[in-house]
Amino acid sequence: MQRTLVRALQHTSKRSAQRKSITVARAPNMTIQPASDERAQELRHNYNTIRDELNQAAQSREEGDKARDNFKRCMECPTLVAVSKLKPSSDILALYDHGVRHFGENYPQELVDKAKELPSDIRFHFIGSLQSNKAKMLACTFPHVLPETSPYPTLIPVWSPQTWPLAVPNLAVVETLTSTKAATALSKTRQALAPPVPEPLAVYLQINTSGEASKSGLAPLSLSSSTDEANKTGELIDLAKHVLSECPGLRLEGLMTIGSIDASHQAGEEGQENPNFTLLRKTRDDLLLALRGVEGEGAKELVEGRRKLRLSMGMSDDFVQAIKQGSNNVRVGSRIFGARPPKNS
Repeated sequence: MQRTLVRALQHTSKRSAQRKSITVARAPNMTIQPASDERAQELRHNYNTIRDELNQAAQSREEGDKARDNFKRCMECPTLVAVSKLKPSSDILALYDHGVRHFGENYPQELVDKAKELPSDIRFHFIGSLQSNKAKMLACTFPHVLPETSPYPTLIPVWSPQTWPLAVPNLAVVETLTSTKAATALSKTRQALAPPVPEPLAVYLQINTSGEASKSGLAPLSLSSSTDEANKTGELIDLAKHVLSECPGLRLEGLMTIGSIDASHQAGEEGQENPNFTLLRKTRDDLLLALRGVEGEGAKELVEGRRKLRLSMGMSDDFVQAIKQGSNNVRVGSRIFGARPPKNS
């Protein structure tokens, strides 16, 4: 019995050392220094301004849909995600006290740290680049460990991965999925948990609608008949099928794009539709056609229209136009929180 406990403690200590780059000790009673009254008022004012613009854009879209006898698209108010990357937890808490629950983060370690000290009913959206190792970090479970000042591990019962806490228990959405490897890592980790297994994690597939090399994402579905284009667009269809058929820990929520800043500015100046948003909407429609015949309830409810395949598009400079073009989810950062500091500052 004693040898078994020693081996278990050694194994736990070894795994903790391997994950030294991630802070895993939870501090549920950690006190956050509140934002100043002036800062809290500024954040609330900025958020209210964005919310008013969002509501007006949604109303404009609804009126246009009614004029075309198309009611389905206008039944839901778009989700406003406050992008809080590189901003202090005090800013998030000030908006939380104002009723905001959806926040977006780009960096796994920053998200893990914030999730430990902020209210558990916040719904975090991960919107940063997602390789398979980062996917494991977000969905992973960790053993409790003592502070680094302690020379001994805690005398605890034998741990198993099924009893460790989730790194980010309130991770609601991953908006940047681009590979089957990352999808599998997310799904398997969540499915390995002991009952009650958490609800499937909502994921968006990221699409590079602008074709810019600086942007991540899969190629949109294209009418091009070239072999290269067919192979690229096939990656999107294959990933969607993989999530629907092979990843019970995930729920295919929709498609996401960042788009080109130049296209946003040009569309705004000319009063035209943004071609990147038009392309994402068309890709969504074409993907639904491609999913016909795919087995499983998840695919059927999307194809039959019982559940909407959502669109996440639109940021600080172009979210109004994105909503008018059908966005269900917008990500606004600088217009709420102000300019961000450099990541390493």
